[in-house]
Amino acid sequence: MTLPRALARLALATLLATRGDARGETSPPPANPFLAAGDLSVEAASRPVRGLRLSIGAAAATLPEGSAALVRGPDGAPVGLFLAGDGTFEYNSRDPREHPAVRYAVKKNTGLAPVPGDAGLVVKDSFRTLLWLASGVPLPDLPGEASGPSLAAAFGKHRARFAKVEEPPFAHLLAAQRRDAPDRPLVRAEASGGGEDLVFVHDAFETGLERLSTSGRLQLRVRWGDDRPWAILLAEQPVAGDLFAPPAPRAVLAHVDLALTASGGSDAAISVTETFVARRGAVGTLLLHLLDTAESQTGSSVLQTELFGNIRRGRDRIEERPVRVTGVFDDEGRPLPFDHRHDQVAVALARPVPEGQSVRVRFEIEGGLLVRPLDNNYWILGTEPWFPVPDLAGQEFTARLTVRVKKPFRPIAPGTTVRRVEEGDFHLVETRLDTPVQFLTILAGAYAWDEETKDGVTLRVASYGGRNPTAFRSLLDLGFATVGFYEVFLGKMPVRELTIAELAAWAMGQAPAGLLLITSEAFNPMGKGAYRRSAAGVNERFAHELAHQWWGHGVRMPSFSEQWLSESFAEYCSAFFIRRASGVQAYNLYLNLWRTRAGETKGSVPILLAHRLRAKGDQIQAERLRTQLLYAKGPLVLAAIHAEIGDEAFLNFLASVQATLGGKLGTTQRVEEVLEAVTQRDWTPFFDRFVRGTEIPEVPPAK
Repeated sequence: MTLPRALARLALATLLATRGDARGETSPPPANPFLAAGDLSVEAASRPVRGLRLSIGAAAATLPEGSAALVRGPDGAPVGLFLAGDGTFEYNSRDPREHPAVRYAVKKNTGLAPVPGDAGLVVKDSFRTLLWLASGVPLPDLPGEASGPSLAAAFGKHRARFAKVEEPPFAHLLAAQRRDAPDRPLVRAEASGGGEDLVFVHDAFETGLERLSTSGRLQLRVRWGDDRPWAILLAEQPVAGDLFAPPAPRAVLAHVDLALTASGGSDAAISVTETFVARRGAVGTLLLHLLDTAESQTGSSVLQTELFGNIRRGRDRIEERPVRVTGVFDDEGRPLPFDHRHDQVAVALARPVPEGQSVRVRFEIEGGLLVRPLDNNYWILGTEPWFPVPDLAGQEFTARLTVRVKKPFRPIAPGTTVRRVEEGDFHLVETRLDTPVQFLTILAGAYAWDEETKDGVTLRVASYGGRNPTAFRSLLDLGFATVGFYEVFLGKMPVRELTIAELAAWAMGQAPAGLLLITSEAFNPMGKGAYRRSAAGVNERFAHELAHQWWGHGVRMPSFSEQWLSESFAEYCSAFFIRRASGVQAYNLYLNLWRTRAGETKGSVPILLAHRLRAKGDQIQAERLRTQLLYAKGPLVLAAIHAEIGDEAFLNFLASVQATLGGKLGTTQRVEEVLEAVTQRDWTPFFDRFVRGTEIPEVPPAK
């Protein structure tokens, strides 16, 4: 997280003061805490220091000799220290299970070299300037009077350097901590002038994590023509507790009532009322993710990755369109202070919500959200935060959606259809999701569809660019066959209405709750070129995506460290489907492929840390390694369990996971406990080696 960039405070304050409520009235909201939190200044004179040491949790900064000055907030109170001189900064990763990921990240993204220490793996660097901001913990007393040279110029350069980094504003977190839990430690340290720019955050308030990061341009993950560096995570561990324990969110998003009106171009207007439940103490502020820019790209050189979106290669033309929050209101229509930037929106509630109670907040959003992939005649609002959402652990919401789309486009939305009508120049669909989900995806375009209902399940197949009766029939048959196969051992599909929609690309798929988005080779397997080549694995890809209705939505992941519960389990179920449909030889081909690809991950990082793979010099290889961990090593681990306990026990295991964790957040620990209950044996050594560790299991061919 960074300190905020310079803000146009006067313009924003005017906007907040004049914005009307739901009845068209105007009333000034309370003071905006998120603006004040970033207003920092350094005292006019410095003090000489010797042997100064600052430390908390995993980090320590030492300045043998140099200068220090107090940093003050807008009220004049001390909020931190700014140091200048030749000092050292070090971070200690305590858990050996994290060390492979730390070594990888430090090697790929810095010129530093981690070294073993007395209590862990140490990342160490020098610094010339260091900013230490602290709330909830005392600052050390500085000796003498402030009569030394001013550090104001160095302080300004330091802040400007770190303000360039693209990341959520630290001012949001600081303002929330001061209001909601001022006694919970929150520290940010920025070290510069050594081998690397390093940022450390000790957050005992919001995330419960300690993070060390650097910054830089991640190849293929930056906006074209934008030279801003991005934060790159080097290490992350809990302030207290186990490395792989699930997050404990302060607030949970429990319901979404969303109305979207789409223009015939790129603009959309969203009015969304969200219900939050306080889960960990009283909640007076909400820190949520929300895009502030939508990117539209043209050209065909796109590498598509599931869940993480697209990464670009080549000189595609990128158009950036702003997304604006035009108002945030409480349940009575009164405006609430907010700040929206760097893909985050922070909201100050009128009063703290006691733990266990709920609050409703309405957001009004507008902007160029409607991105047409590669200039095709449809748009998708996908897994990026196009409406305000908390972190994954805080997403367990039901939803009611109303989508109005300018003709001739037709809208597709997840959930049970309540009504589908025409209203003048618009097509309208209203749906509801009655079981908790993560993510919402809505799309609209030149779609035609057919649907069928069997045994309480409605499947809809939507082709792009015109009616495709052949695809309708074949994909409906394949869909019902796959659903029927899975329901035998996974239980009823968590959603009872599913739309299978065509994307005008190839060799990919994605399956948010209630949708199965798959590329054109599934609709035209006899096509030529890339479409024909992609069609070779389309049944497996289809089965994988359909399995996500159980793995990813039935059992949800609390964080990206548990992404294997979605991707690896879906991949293994799809191979099991192919085994039943095409025989054991087809299944063994998947085993061979997994062995080969999993071999590339040997000695890299555990499956549970696949999301941490970043490499400034070669992000393509980092993405490939992440893919092999989730889509090859993960299913190979499940194949090893299957081979060891046999068909009956393995299917009982999968059924028991769904029965135990279906509709809830899952964790590897809970899945392991279910496996132990089914088999009556201890699986801890197995999971320590192959899931929490970096070893590759050996799996014999199936017979």
